[in-house]
Amino acid sequence: MKTYEITHSNGNGIYSANLVIAESAEQATAYYTAEGHEVIGCTETMSRPKPGQPVVTVPEGWTAPAAEPETETAERAAEINPMCTDCIRRGSDCDGTTCETWTGCIYRETAAQRDIRLFDFYKRRLLALAGGEPLRWVCVQYLCSFPGLSPYDMGAELMAEGVEIIYDDTAITRAENAAERRRVQRAYAAREGARA
Repeated sequence: MKTYEITHSNGNGIYSANLVIAESAEQATAYYTAEGHEVIGCTETMSRPKPGQPVVTVPEGWTAPAAEPETETAERAAEINPMCTDCIRRGSDCDGTTCETWTGCIYRETAAQRDIRLFDFYKRRLLALAGGEPLRWVCVQYLCSFPGLSPYDMGAELMAEGVEIIYDDTAITRAENAAERRRVQRAYAAREGARA
């Protein structure tokens, strides 16, 4: 059994990080998903629990319940409005619509739109964290790890916003810190070149 840090949402945008003892990251994620939580990230950790931090132990040999069989028929899929076909919400919290005249769904979101929304959300969060002060690179890397965003693109975006990033991670060498700085600077130069 290994220890994992699970970051999850209760569906209202409130995030929590719990330690989970499980056989694998997949098992830990499946356990939390089966409990009705939206899992944002799962990483193996060697850290000890902080005072008051919940620790959940997945029962040994636990497996996720079998998924319900697909209920949508081919006929229903053919009747769905074309605007619903590439929407990531269809099948999760929306069944789509068969109305062909409806073209402006307020819930419609493609994978690209979701990526932009997540990037903007975490950018605002990092800007608030910086609060006009320099920001440590490990903070950028840590927050970007949950949604799977590129920390280098985020670093470039933060630099464009005037945030000073400090590369002082003591877990790696100075040369590795300098290499991280150069990767962010290259991403910033590519970003600025694309704007020109």
